[in-house]
Amino acid sequence: MTTDLTAADTNAAEIAMTEAYRVAVQEITRLRSELDEVKRDRRHLGQLLDEFAAAVAPADLLGEHTPDNQPWRNAIALITPMAVVDDLLQENARLRQENDDLSVGLGIPREPVTS
Repeated sequence: MTTDLTAADTNAAEIAMTEAYRVAVQEITRLRSELDEVKRDRRHLGQLLDEFAAAVAPADLLGEHTPDNQPWRNAIALITPMAVVDDLLQENARLRQENDDLSVGLGIPREPVTS
């Protein structure tokens, strides 16, 4: 049994293919636009991270961008976490208080704090 396509069938198939092509081209255009935006965002983030790293330490300490070296990570590793800073400040305050208490107990005049 052979199936003969009528002119109307062929025309309908061509219209459907043309519409599918149009939709595919629109999607490709949209995806290219999104990809361009992602690339711009990535470049901008890279610039910001370069500025951050430069503010943390000199380039000779951080090193160059290579597959084996990431200056941004090196800069992050150099920063003392805030929790550690808080702990150190509390310990410093405690030690100052102990020093003051000992000085008073020994009759030593308290030295002014300069920090």
